[in-house]
Amino acid sequence: MNKFEEQGRVRFLDYDEETALMAELSEPLRTMVLSGIHTGLRLKSEALKLTWGDLSLERGTVTVDAAYAKNKETRTVKLNSTIRAALSQKKRGGCDDYVFGKPDGGHYTSIRTAFNNAVDRAKLEGVTVHVLRHTFASRLVMAGVDLPTVQKLGCWKTLDMVLRYAHLSPSHLDAAVEKIAKNSTTLSTTHTKEAPADVAINA
Repeated sequence: MNKFEEQGRVRFLDYDEETALMAELSEPLRTMVLSGIHTGLRLKSEALKLTWGDLSLERGTVTVDAAYAKNKETRTVKLNSTIRAALSQKKRGGCDDYVFGKPDGGHYTSIRTAFNNAVDRAKLEGVTVHVLRHTFASRLVMAGVDLPTVQKLGCWKTLDMVLRYAHLSPSHLDAAVEKIAKNSTTLSTTHTKEAPADVAINA
């Protein structure tokens, strides 16, 4: 756990930080990181072990085998247009080949060192590989996605595990309460007509 989470804050990438980080990444690390941000997959245990047979770019889905999933349950993850485009560009080989395969046919077992080096070059603080998953969840919440849906998309076991993302953005909360103002028929609380004596507000 980094100091951001020790202080009760969930660390996630804002868009400027993502841009700075991406500028320091080369392939295949760049697409690996995009996968974490746009699918919420756990990179080491899930994304790095994917084969092309696990993906359906036509349907926009990826299947995570129970053997690699943290909850030991096979699940289907949706791919948005950004990650679909990135994966389509690097599509190669047959169904048994790893999506993030090495030249010898194996798969990467960790990206920590290369990732941390890129983070240092981008001059970012408190960013670990797991921050990518935090980024996925927090951006969904700030986009107005309800928490049960966020839980399902990220395959969190309980809703309590998602509640830590609920209040990350004051601007999101401002936008939320403003929604009820837009449809209000009352334009102002000021009223020039005096109320009858019998309904006057008591001091």
